[in-house]
Amino acid sequence: CVVRGLGIDPLALKLADRHAAGGAEVAVEVGHSTLTVDVAVRDPATPGKARALLLDTERNYAIPDLVERYVTRPGVFRAFGWDVEHVLAKDHLPGLPVANSPAPGKPRAAS
Repeated sequence: CVVRGLGIDPLALKLADRHAAGGAEVAVEVGHSTLTVDVAVRDPATPGKARALLLDTERNYAIPDLVERYVTRPGVFRAFGWDVEHVLAKDHLPGLPVANSPAPGKPRAAS
């Protein structure tokens, strides 16, 4: 079951729905303050294991300290047994060219 609330990032809802459709237990915005997991995913077949999906949302970029954002925060989740995955919104937007691929209509340069 995916819990929906006001102000939840649309990508968080999209990822939560995708994981829930695959049978995972999912919750969004788990935690408090800067120690919030955007999407928490747990496979019922593997008790005790959970995955924290940290998205590149406005809340993430509001943390001015880069060490806290990319080292401390994920480290705290890992210390409590979470598998941590950083998710970039650009990787989930339709129509964007894949890295190292030519722009639409442009041939790939010869090597």
